[in-house]
Amino acid sequence: MSTTTATGKSHTNARGTNGSQKLRNFVQGKLSESKTTKFLPIMNPSLGQQIGEVPLSTADELDVAVAAARTAFPAWSAMPIKERVQIIFRYRSLLEKYSEELTALVHEENGKIHSESKAEIDKSIEVAE
Repeated sequence: MSTTTATGKSHTNARGTNGSQKLRNFVQGKLSESKTTKFLPIMNPSLGQQIGEVPLSTADELDVAVAAARTAFPAWSAMPIKERVQIIFRYRSLLEKYSEELTALVHEENGKIHSESKAEIDKSIEVAE
């Protein structure tokens, strides 16, 4: 499955052993395969079918992610509020742009009916205002 990230970068997700989507880690702006051999299934509760799997990342991978977050935090906290708000507004704009796709994902991953899924995305947009 090929998808486009919010930054406009296209990437192809690997497939798990049962053909479902195999998710990757996202650290420092890059997707990477986990070295783990353990995965947690992502289920569609309304169908009882596995739709994906998420890696149970290794301790080393977790340490790298935490270190990256710690490294990024000083720049974020020093950023003027006006610039941080612009990032949140960009996030809100992307929620609006991809609201239908996000609604479909909430429906699929949580088993909610379409109207409840849409309400969840709409609430996320409202909170970001």
